[in-house]
Amino acid sequence: RIEVTPVIVRAAMAAYGRAADPSSACWLFDSLGNKTMNIRTWNSLLGALASSAKVDNSVIVCVEDSAASHSQLVVKNGVSSEVALSKAKRESPLYSMGISTLLDGKNSVEAVKTLVDIMNGKLSDFQGIAPNPNSQTYCVAASALQHGPTDTHAALELFRTASEANLEADGRFINAVFRCFGDEIDAALTAWRNDIRKRCITHEYRTRNAPPSIHRKMGKNLIAAYHGLIYVCGRALRPDIALRLVYAMTKEGLDCDENALNCYKSGKRMRRKLASRRGPTEEEKKQEKNKVRLSKQYETLLQIECTKYDRNDKRRAADKR
Repeated sequence: RIEVTPVIVRAAMAAYGRAADPSSACWLFDSLGNKTMNIRTWNSLLGALASSAKVDNSVIVCVEDSAASHSQLVVKNGVSSEVALSKAKRESPLYSMGISTLLDGKNSVEAVKTLVDIMNGKLSDFQGIAPNPNSQTYCVAASALQHGPTDTHAALELFRTASEANLEADGRFINAVFRCFGDEIDAALTAWRNDIRKRCITHEYRTRNAPPSIHRKMGKNLIAAYHGLIYVCGRALRPDIALRLVYAMTKEGLDCDENALNCYKSGKRMRRKLASRRGPTEEEKKQEKNKVRLSKQYETLLQIECTKYDRNDKRRAADKR
């Protein structure tokens, strides 16, 4: 007999998220009421919702009508797994408090915002039940927000809340925050200058307990932050700003390689993907009309700067120095 453990349920939630079925992921989350509702379980649900938002954010959560709640599970010792999970669900303090009701009718991004508010204690009815968020919580939440409507205020609020909790400005988190800015490159640069850069530098050059290692890449958190900005440049069709950011990276002594160029291209692909799915917005039409002069030339220079000879790149071992 296979016991329904938290590990299995977390894996099932992740699978439902990849299948764009947030309702079933939420139903499984409720079924863990008699298990340890630790931070890993909450982060797993956030990750499932982020995966669902990436596939299709228009899917609305409806826990009671989810595929998981109607599944026919195997009977063991006269008691079906469905009955066992339903009993656990009824015993769940979260279910009795109505967390499923809070998520019903929301899309994946809105559900993520609600869960983060619960974990931050903004909803008094759930205080003492949900664990405090950690750095992974904010990183996953930021990765989910980028698949919803562009909301620079929500992205900055997420960063500031994490900063107030004294969580480190990890490069992955900052990169995900910048991707939430969509094509708002001016707002992203303002946030970088006024708030985010200071935290990134403090975290990058913090005192470390571990001894120096040749395998540790210095500046990797700053590099990840710059890559997030360059991605926004791609979304905004601003290769000129991306080129200036590459020059700024070089001035700071940071390695600029093909990853930066790929981030710019990724932003451009996302822009085309969104335009083909919902049609270009008025702002995007305006950006196309006021497209930067010599944009192709800027993109060529960007490619040159990002693909210069690197002695550590074995693919270019035969290139002339």
